[in-house]
Amino acid sequence: MIFFAMPPFGWLHHCDKNRLKQKNAFEKQTPKQDHFSQNRTSRKTQKSVVINTLACVHMFRHRICLTTIYSCGLRLTEGRTLQIPDIDSDRMFLHVRGKGNKDRYVPLPRRTLELLRQLWKTHHHEHWLFPAPGRGGHGEATADKPLPTASVQIAFKEALAKARIHKKASVHTLRHSYATHLLEQGVDLRIIQHILGHANPQTTMIYTQLTEPALKPATEIINRLMADL
Repeated sequence: MIFFAMPPFGWLHHCDKNRLKQKNAFEKQTPKQDHFSQNRTSRKTQKSVVINTLACVHMFRHRICLTTIYSCGLRLTEGRTLQIPDIDSDRMFLHVRGKGNKDRYVPLPRRTLELLRQLWKTHHHEHWLFPAPGRGGHGEATADKPLPTASVQIAFKEALAKARIHKKASVHTLRHSYATHLLEQGVDLRIIQHILGHANPQTTMIYTQLTEPALKPATEIINRLMADL
């Protein structure tokens, strides 16, 4: 049955006219400032903030859920409700049930797949990737629902405190960080919008025409960025 199988916050200082147009278009759909780091520090330092925060998540199940949300650019609900059949380890894609019943496929980093496999071995649930634990933190194998939204949010908030991150941030900040990292690495804006599942009427037709070969460059970049999770 099984299955299983970003550069920093802030915009680049120097970009050509096309990149500037992409930046302006992208900012219409994302926050104007990054909540983890409002200063324009180095790419290495900024990415390390994300890595360090994820490492501070106490429970393994929450850490892998949040890591998957970051490394695949997911919304909180999209991440916590992932199912076993959503993993396409042959093509290394993740099936995402998006907002408004708009399904999409996003690149699945090899490291994320490894972590998901490790987590699955702890519960062997037939359906959910992140089953809700019962009383005492047990009973995941027979859970009838996924991790609650609140438990993931609390786990992230506690990790921020442990990592001594005092700026305002939420689980959704991980998704914005992912998008910013990819854009700064040169991934085409249309690819990023497709991965994020943004419903932009002007570009919807372009998204539906994206093919696996078109996603290959982005997939290679994502694998490099997420290798040290």
